[in-house]
Amino acid sequence: MALRVALNAPLALRYMKDGLRRSGPDLEDLGAWVSAAHRALFTTNDHREGVRAFLEKREPRFDGT
Repeated sequence: MALRVALNAPLALRYMKDGLRRSGPDLEDLGAWVSAAHRALFTTNDHREGVRAFLEKREPRFDGT
């Protein structure tokens, strides 16, 4: 399972780990962080590659940018 997780986009994994560390009772702060994280990740090359790979029905090649 760890290998499957490791094959995902590096930036998205970094944000996910950060989000898990931030999780707690204050859902308003967490929600604001999630919105900011989505805005940041949607502008990356990895996001564009993921969409392209999905549309082309192939495995993505993430580069962490």
